[in-house]
Amino acid sequence: MKLILVRHGESEWNRELRIQGQTNSELTGTGIMQARAVANVLAKEPLHAIYSSDLTRAIATAEIIAAPHGLNLQLDPRLREMSFGGLEGLTWQEVRDDHPDVKTALQTGAHDFKMPGGGESRDDLVARALAAMDDIAVRYPDQTICVVSHGGLISWFTRHVLGIPRSVPSRLRPDNCAIHRFELYEIGWHLRTFNERAHLPEVFAPDPLAT
Repeated sequence: MKLILVRHGESEWNRELRIQGQTNSELTGTGIMQARAVANVLAKEPLHAIYSSDLTRAIATAEIIAAPHGLNLQLDPRLREMSFGGLEGLTWQEVRDDHPDVKTALQTGAHDFKMPGGGESRDDLVARALAAMDDIAVRYPDQTICVVSHGGLISWFTRHVLGIPRSVPSRLRPDNCAIHRFELYEIGWHLRTFNERAHLPEVFAPDPLAT
């Protein structure tokens, strides 16, 4: 099985450097252009199904990718970004200034630390991401599937595939509408490419957030 993971296009809160988590934020004009750019690349690929997180920024991106293939989206809430609970809507600077416990947890790789206000931990994110990917793999053996998701999920799924301990702080930053390719064999998932973005030179905008 071939898995193509795509992060959604730039959203309004990406542009404002706000933590999105599972809060909806619409695509910007740049985000729409990014989605069209990745759709042009993937139009040449024999996709058998397109899955998406059920958050609006992912759905909007996935709909643009799906159009050339005539495929209906399959939404799965397990593909959502990690929930940041009461931190959603804040800027990262506000978190650094007002939530030192969160800052410390992120810097030290505390993967079991749950975000305040009912949020998730990295362990929670990885568990549901792996369950979703495994279910898709069982349903579509030997086929090519596109999944549109979020920076945090893509980063932590990639770390799992590479065998990077969860206690190590993340240094992977998937860009908006970059492409990440994986293949599944009997011995497990393999990473083929990470953060392909040659299709984005005219519309790429650096974004330090992986949400």
